[in-house]
Amino acid sequence: MTAPADESALPHATPERASFQPVIVSVFVLLAALSCIQAPYPADLLLQHSPTTVIGLLWLLCKDRVRLSNASFMLVVLFMSLHVLGGRYIYSFVPYDDWSRGLIGRSVSSLFGWERNHYDRLVHFSFGF
Repeated sequence: MTAPADESALPHATPERASFQPVIVSVFVLLAALSCIQAPYPADLLLQHSPTTVIGLLWLLCKDRVRLSNASFMLVVLFMSLHVLGGRYIYSFVPYDDWSRGLIGRSVSSLFGWERNHYDRLVHFSFGF
């Protein structure tokens, strides 16, 4: 199989990719910055956000060599967003039970019989996924 002579014929070189991914990165950076405002554990915020920052910088260095489809890119950004949320609350204190009580009137932990916060396990599962 021969490689296309023109790189624009490759699926990763579409105009949609060129305009979509920078917009999503901008929204992600904004959300990451907002997550730092009045964080419940400000002393630990730098430590919690440092892996996300390093991965973001690595992406900037490699984005032209490792091109992702929009779907793959969105899954990576979703995973990174889980890290940003976990970093804001130090994973063990993400208040998903409070949020579910507000939405459905019951906590997720009471529905499943959990005794601990399982947000860290959700993030680990999503990494494997």
